[in-house]
Amino acid sequence: MENRQHSVLKIYASSTDRLGGQLLYEAIVLRAREAGISGATVYRGMMGYGL
Repeated sequence: MENRQHSVLKIYASSTDRLGGQLLYEAIVLRAREAGISGATVYRGMMGYGL
């Protein structure tokens, strides 16, 4: 089995944030796919506190 190193990038944004006319989270996921990143997941947080 090949030994690979992985990283995790977390980006916090409002569900209404936009880049141009596109929702920011959509723009990020589509750009990640174009860049060949192996996966991306968007979670919707209902409520939170702290980082």
